[in-house]
Amino acid sequence: MGCVPYPGCLCIGAGTKLGLICNIMSRDRYLTLRNALHVVEGDSAPDSEKGNVLWKVQPMIDKVKDTCNKLERVPGFYSIDEQMIPFTGRCKLRQVVKNKPRPVGLKNFVMTTSEGLMLDFAIYEGAKTMFGESNLGLGPSVILSLAKSIPPGSCVYHDRYFTTVPLIEEMEKLNLHSTGTIMQNRIPDRATIKFKKDSAMRRGECQQFVCEPTVLVKWKDNKSVLLASNCTGASHTTSVKRWDKTSNSEEIRRL
Repeated sequence: MGCVPYPGCLCIGAGTKLGLICNIMSRDRYLTLRNALHVVEGDSAPDSEKGNVLWKVQPMIDKVKDTCNKLERVPGFYSIDEQMIPFTGRCKLRQVVKNKPRPVGLKNFVMTTSEGLMLDFAIYEGAKTMFGESNLGLGPSVILSLAKSIPPGSCVYHDRYFTTVPLIEEMEKLNLHSTGTIMQNRIPDRATIKFKKDSAMRRGECQQFVCEPTVLVKWKDNKSVLLASNCTGASHTTSVKRWDKTSNSEEIRRL
């Protein structure tokens, strides 16, 4: 179903009929076969898969991953983020992540192009999940693991779940441009790097600190945003319109 533009399996019948399936079997028959689909034989994991919670679907995961890894990678813009695979059945890896469009399911780390094409992924299997030999923590380890196949000179974007200053420095060593929002408590030497308070900043104002190769920028919109990068800073801005109750609209600087 991931190859057709339908939001769910129930859409293969009725007015949105998918002839590839409906001309062969009924919708209910298709759903019955789908629910009874098995990828591997047997009810017990082989010795080689002991400890792998996903062993029953591992061959399918490996096939999809191998196909993704064969896709062309060119110098450009890439994004690495977490994604929820919707699942409400029984599974030790099932999580509930608040504020997600689909909060219940399996957590999946995904690398995509700027057009949204998935190039690689890694399903999170709990604290035992290993991403290389990095001692920088889970978030940075995910970035370094998935970014191995990205051509040098490319730009990688990620959110504050992953971003740390040591990660930015490691990406610089790999000749990769890295940019992401960052949490205040992940900034080292916070005693010397003192940003203005939000109340002291105007809308659209930026403040920047440079510690080669890392640039730390605070930008104020409705709320403040902290960014870390090794390729851009407060000098690269554009104008954007924002609503202002006194003048109806105003233009401010945007990173």
